[in-house]
Amino acid sequence: MEKPTFKISFPITEEDIPTITEALESQKRLAVEDLYRLLREATDIMNKRENIATISLPVGKRATVIGDVHGQFYDLLHIIRKDGGPSADCVYIWNGDMIDRGSFGVEIVILVCSYLLVYPDSVYVNRGNHESRYCTPQYGFQSEVAHKYPQRDSFDHFILFFESLPLATIVNSHTFIVHGGLPSVDGVSLADINGLDRHREPDDDVMGNLLWADPSVTEGFAPSYRPFCQRFGPDVTKRFLAHNKLKRVIRSHEMAPYGYSEPHSGILYTLFSAPKYMGVGDNLGAFAHLTPTSTGDLKLEFEPFEASPHPAAPSYTSPATCDIV
Repeated sequence: MEKPTFKISFPITEEDIPTITEALESQKRLAVEDLYRLLREATDIMNKRENIATISLPVGKRATVIGDVHGQFYDLLHIIRKDGGPSADCVYIWNGDMIDRGSFGVEIVILVCSYLLVYPDSVYVNRGNHESRYCTPQYGFQSEVAHKYPQRDSFDHFILFFESLPLATIVNSHTFIVHGGLPSVDGVSLADINGLDRHREPDDDVMGNLLWADPSVTEGFAPSYRPFCQRFGPDVTKRFLAHNKLKRVIRSHEMAPYGYSEPHSGILYTLFSAPKYMGVGDNLGAFAHLTPTSTGDLKLEFEPFEASPHPAAPSYTSPATCDIV
């Protein structure tokens, strides 16, 4: 049975967000011509940002950081409703892997892009390893798009948006937020990262490690079971932070039983926002707050949460691909 469609008027305003949210929550499909325009305008905004987006938060404002949500739209709605959503006083940073595995990645991208068009100075999105042509055919999003938007070029509009996404975000000059991990060689500067061509697929290079790498408790670098990257130890994190005059790293990319973990004590944190991951796990999700203090630091707090009910939906992911990435 065909899902009912809805349209949006451009430019999107703050008053339109509840209507868009309600339509997506009730599983209506955004009209394809509006989807394409939404993605084009969101891509234009992202293309103007450097590979490392920068945010300056004054005292009195805060940032909310969201890790992997992997198509779990109704859990994202829980975060937004509990936390308030992007606004002039609250910046939202999505740290990649909005899509794949869950059944509602399209809805997540539409809602995030809608917020971006309304609050371009308060919405930031880092690219994750799943925002790629490499992952989406295997882990569900390409099939999800084909099911919901069977027009021939629909998927390409999403990919152009994904390839426009920055690779990292820095808040108040010292908190480095990246989806995966750190470069697999020492001495890489922020200027080096900003000099990369990000409008492509990752490879065995700095970009590949930013999107794919995981921390290790062992010093130095080590082989990874994932493609395009190496594992990195606490000494690597310390050297990267010192070299670039940073204080901490917040990354995502790995499921954490309580929604967050601290692999490298005090300097590197993992944030994961998909509770009951893939519908079978017993993990919590979490989101994080960054609040400026009068001393110039950022107070970091994590808020765990349980999974929310969601309507039945087809799985677009093959069971054979439910591991590794």
